[in-house]
Amino acid sequence: MKRDCKSVWSECLGLIEEQVLPRTFKTWFAPIRALNLQQDVLTIQVPSQYVYECLEEHFVDILRKAVRTVIGPNAKLEYSVGTYFLVNPGFQFGI
Repeated sequence: MKRDCKSVWSECLGLIEEQVLPRTFKTWFAPIRALNLQQDVLTIQVPSQYVYECLEEHFVDILRKAVRTVIGPNAKLEYSVGTYFLVNPGFQFGI
């Protein structure tokens, strides 16, 4: 059965949510959107370069573990720095 990127990312988020504080999850992970899943590569969209850098610096191990748990041991994660908030003006960071 072929899985779509949104359901895969939703599973990843469930695993991540168990490992971080609620405020951390809401601030850093809830805004992320899944864009694509091709073979074992999941592409996610982060709202800014700053968020990307913080994720890579502080949460990369949690992200990798979640993606590999859901997709498999060869899973890879790619980022796209996007403008999600410009097309969804009602979205708010959990600060």
